[in-house]
Amino acid sequence: MRFCIVFFVSVIVGTSVATPPTLVKLNRSEVDRYKDLGVVDLAEQRVRMDVGEHLIGHTAEVKVSLRNSSSEPVQIRQVRSSCGCTTAVRTSAKLIEPGSNDELLLRVDVKRVGKTEIAVLVNHSKGVTTLVLGVKGLPSVEPVSPLAEIDGDNAIVTLKFNDPRIETSKVHVTSGRVLQHGDATVKVSLPKGSSEFLPLQVLHGKDEVDLVYVRVPVEEKVRLASNRAVLIDGTFRVILLHLGEAQPKIQFANRDVDIQTKRFGETLVITCTPKGDVPDEPVLLVGDKEFPLRLVK
Repeated sequence: MRFCIVFFVSVIVGTSVATPPTLVKLNRSEVDRYKDLGVVDLAEQRVRMDVGEHLIGHTAEVKVSLRNSSSEPVQIRQVRSSCGCTTAVRTSAKLIEPGSNDELLLRVDVKRVGKTEIAVLVNHSKGVTTLVLGVKGLPSVEPVSPLAEIDGDNAIVTLKFNDPRIETSKVHVTSGRVLQHGDATVKVSLPKGSSEFLPLQVLHGKDEVDLVYVRVPVEEKVRLASNRAVLIDGTFRVILLHLGEAQPKIQFANRDVDIQTKRFGETLVITCTPKGDVPDEPVLLVGDKEFPLRLVK
């Protein structure tokens, strides 16, 4: 069973692992299958390169042409990567002659969902050139939208399959039901429950299972402790029992005024120090809800 949580973002890896480039004999057709990232002059200290998008669990094969622009031969001594997920391969142990290029093949094991940067340090007789490889790991399945739609007591989510080998017509889910099979998508309904994130097991192929977390909207629950607010030394406070994401506003005659908020669990304390004339009945707005306040001066 593979587990992938599909709502996170960037990761930077930082453990140094020494990996001298392995010498292998490859024919031209084998070298040509590696994605060409271009030419890097060994006089450069740091170069960023985009490896692209790849499924997690797969290996990205890329090649870089190392150019010697100096007047002396250059020897590649060692290659070190910032993780244990990158293997360096050279097809020749020869020195790189002045004005010449030599190919460095890199095999990057994609292990993380989201964007990752991997530093590859090429140690040579003229110094060190760092290749910063950017790779985006894709889960085999993920929601099309980060937030599910609500239909009564059910959450509706469309799953996108990034792995072209998966036959979506054969996809099944647990704790829910498939509503529609598409070319590379499957629409699913599952009970909403009370949690913000719902686990959904997606079955495809023989013994292939992915665990996807579906995010559902949190219902706004707002209640005033009291609509009576006392103005003391030009400041009044409002206490809300508030659960949700909508940001509160206070308006005087349809004009927003500055407020400060402090949260204590599900309790939100709003402090307002208005300038100028203060109406007797300001309005508190939370999402699409309005709460008239009775201001005591």
